[in-house]
Amino acid sequence: MSIRVGNAPCSWGIDYADEPGNLPWERCLDEVRASGADCVDLGPPGYFPEEPGTLAGRWRSAGWL
Repeated sequence: MSIRVGNAPCSWGIDYADEPGNLPWERCLDEVRASGADCVDLGPPGYFPEEPGTLAGRWRSAGWL
């Protein structure tokens, strides 16, 4: 039996998409992946790009797709 672990931007202090101190979304994804998580929550609306191709490309480069 294997267990998959996910994480979310809120673990990095991303509670609202428009906070000035937020990490860039690309760095957040990279750090979530580096933490060993298998997947990531989309976080607050507007934080990650809403264009599917942009987000899928980054997920692919992070090794999730």
